[in-house]
Amino acid sequence: MAIEAWIFSYVMSLVFWTWVIRYGGAQFFEGTLKSEFFIAASARHWDAAGIRFWGTIVLTGKSIWFVIGVFKPAYRFYH
Repeated sequence: MAIEAWIFSYVMSLVFWTWVIRYGGAQFFEGTLKSEFFIAASARHWDAAGIRFWGTIVLTGKSIWFVIGVFKPAYRFYH
């Protein structure tokens, strides 16, 4: 994957998870079927705090993976 696509992919993910964590996205997904598609398979049963916690974990992992992928292009296969 080209570095530009890698950065774009990360920025889009960052925007989505920041919205979920800080700007009401967790409340939007709480208890809905949409949460199973966008968050996780069992997220429908989570409250907003659980969704925000999961988003924090995912965003942390994606940020670490992004930094690794910047310096090791072979690891850009999955994001």
